[in-house]
Amino acid sequence: MKKISLICPLLLFFMSCGPDFDDNPFGPNITPAPTPTPTPTPTPPTQIAWTPTEATFIAEVNDLIDQISQPLLPNELNTKFFSTGTSSSTQARVVLLGENHVDVPSLLEQARALQSLVKAGDVILFEGADAGKAADCIDPLSQLWSAGKWSKTGQIYTGTSLQPFDARFNALMNITVSALNLSKINFAKATCLYWDNSAAFLLEPWLLSLQTRNTAMTEEIQRNLSLIFGTIFIKAGKNHLPSGELDSFKDFFTNSTDTEPFYNLMPDDLQKLTIPQFYQTLSKSTNADAIAIQKLLGYGATEPIYDFITNQAYVELIPLSLIKGTDPCGTQCN
Repeated sequence: MKKISLICPLLLFFMSCGPDFDDNPFGPNITPAPTPTPTPTPTPPTQIAWTPTEATFIAEVNDLIDQISQPLLPNELNTKFFSTGTSSSTQARVVLLGENHVDVPSLLEQARALQSLVKAGDVILFEGADAGKAADCIDPLSQLWSAGKWSKTGQIYTGTSLQPFDARFNALMNITVSALNLSKINFAKATCLYWDNSAAFLLEPWLLSLQTRNTAMTEEIQRNLSLIFGTIFIKAGKNHLPSGELDSFKDFFTNSTDTEPFYNLMPDDLQKLTIPQFYQTLSKSTNADAIAIQKLLGYGATEPIYDFITNQAYVELIPLSLIKGTDPCGTQCN
């Protein structure tokens, strides 16, 4: 009986002084793990429900961007373009790019050339509005899309043929811009302006119109050369370039007997004409029919450009498909 009396107080002591196991079942000095917070289920991004027209536009434009952004191989500028000037395409301060305004394959090659050559700090000058006016740097993309649409109409080209398609492109782009891969376009980094003279579009004769516009181009190139240290790229119809105009002149008189009475040139001599000889030949002709053709078609209008750029580090790049009569594009190259 005495042993029991000793054990009972000990049991009472440990029960009163020991840990309160009912309050902390993990034992003394052990903090229970916090209850994990459930991870919220992410809300999926809102999917824009494009109309069929918008979805088609997105697919078409992104496909064009993918084609434009394919890098040119090292020799492609030499194999796909006629090139002439005082410098190489990578070293020139002035790069003139001749085009047929609605020929999709050559416009694509031109856009790929711009993608490869243009750097931040460069300037691109576009045809079609008054010199110095701000232009949209993605114009080559909209032109490609619009030319593709126009080519399916079967219409005869005029200077305003692409305008309805350009307006459609801009309207759809404003709606779908978030779905377009525009960040892939390198030439969007440039400063973009126009070089043209809109008041001269309707001047007559055509020679006066082209001379006035080409003088505006020359002045805009000169102005930008004084403002930046980068390269000036000029997009223009092939016939606004000296080499392009000479090529069109040779095309016009190919297989014609008019070169001898008009210009005292035999057909073989015509094909050997250099650009300076071309201007001299035009200025020396006294044949009334030759002078009438010159005024009508504008031959000699590139002389202001040539006189200026020959004192610069320049290069002309014209797709080979537009050279040597393979594509006599007429007004599509003006």
